[in-house]
Amino acid sequence: MASKRMIRELTELGRCDWVTAADVAWLVRRAGDGSGVDEIRLHSLDLIDTVLRSGLMRVGDVTDGGFFPWRATAEQALRRVDESWRELGRLPDLGEVCWLENTAKGDDLSMGLDVRD
Repeated sequence: MASKRMIRELTELGRCDWVTAADVAWLVRRAGDGSGVDEIRLHSLDLIDTVLRSGLMRVGDVTDGGFFPWRATAEQALRRVDESWRELGRLPDLGEVCWLENTAKGDDLSMGLDVRD
């Protein structure tokens, strides 16, 4: 399971801007939670799964018109992220695979406010 520190760091990034899958992979790699592409992907998926199921972030796409959340359950979204990431066969670059956006709950957590499930 993703650590509280990683979850907080991810929501801190999300408070300022939309977060890419590349950002998630960078956080995982920096924390030392994976040395190979597959290991980083698995730890990244765990982190994304945690923030989605906790209601801290939403997953979607970003275009010139803004952020557009996917109409999918957390499980469906995670499957889509995993499939897209596997198709790359490498760590994602900016804008590839998915984008994440904080919810109000995610913003609260990023600012150190008490967040309840």
